[in-house]
Amino acid sequence: MDYFVLGKQVSTLLINTLSPLVLTFQTPVKNVIVPDSRYFHAVHDSQANEGKTVILWAKKNPSLSSQTITVLLEKGSYVFAPENTKQVKDKDINIYKGKVNSSYDVVYKTKDYIYFEGDTSIKIKNLRKRPIEINGIRVNAEKVGYFSKGTPLKIKLNSVPKRPKNIRVAR
Repeated sequence: MDYFVLGKQVSTLLINTLSPLVLTFQTPVKNVIVPDSRYFHAVHDSQANEGKTVILWAKKNPSLSSQTITVLLEKGSYVFAPENTKQVKDKDINIYKGKVNSSYDVVYKTKDYIYFEGDTSIKIKNLRKRPIEINGIRVNAEKVGYFSKGTPLKIKLNSVPKRPKNIRVAR
């Protein structure tokens, strides 16, 4: 499986305790920062695959909601949010730098949004009169959001409540 990660977006990794997850990057890995060694084990061998591979194991079924794994490369870094799952479809993931594409194909349309796919990114157009949340990123009413391709997308239609009229937002 290929992940094309846009900028500083946090990408979801589906992980479980039954099998390791292998991440292969395009440049050598310098360091892996694991949030809590009670829950995760990371192996990075600077000699194997020219130092471009990281192997992750979940030791326990933790509450992963606030945990992130950071992989530091020679140039840049990636941040991943592990999510516990019973079924892991992709055990080997190639990580590439994504970019916002100039052209997209419509993959599907719902009453709430249109899902477009490009070579290295996803575009979602919000058709609602209210914001939606996608992977923790707010897409305002009738606007477009760009997302990493290949990574799981979590679209929350009702998670962004309207701000009460008597509340002011500090700027």
